[in-house]
Amino acid sequence: MAEAQYAPHHTIDPETGFTESNSYPTAFDAARKQDFIRLMVTNGLGIYDVCEAMKLSHHTLFKHYHNDPAFKEALDEAKREYGDRLDAISKRNAMNPKSVIERIFQLKSLFPERYADKRDNSSVNVTISVDAESLKAIAQREKVIDIEQVSPMQQLDSNNKT
Repeated sequence: MAEAQYAPHHTIDPETGFTESNSYPTAFDAARKQDFIRLMVTNGLGIYDVCEAMKLSHHTLFKHYHNDPAFKEALDEAKREYGDRLDAISKRNAMNPKSVIERIFQLKSLFPERYADKRDNSSVNVTISVDAESLKAIAQREKVIDIEQVSPMQQLDSNNKT
């Protein structure tokens, strides 16, 4: 067995390519990783359900998912395969005259331009036209307005002089 370059005390299972550690008896080794994927796909279970069924911490699963490229690839492929099978079932069910909801979802998916929910995401374009004379008047006003900050002490001094 080859040693994993990114995990010094781990080996790579030659059959699966999964990274594993045989440091302790209940390790999430290559065989358990295969069982995990098989259980997820065959029973249509979510990740947390499979973790519970296998008495595996979801933290352990995510650690292996991020640190074992072969396992990540296999799990992602299993999810795609499951999704494809689920999509095929949905398409078959949509052809049943009694499966109105299934048909609606399939039509929305296949023809979003025709069946997607219409939401008013339109924006209003506003065009403001200002003539040259108005622009000159605005520029003049900016020059005329002069703001002077007066501190409270200066205010008192000016009041006392009068």
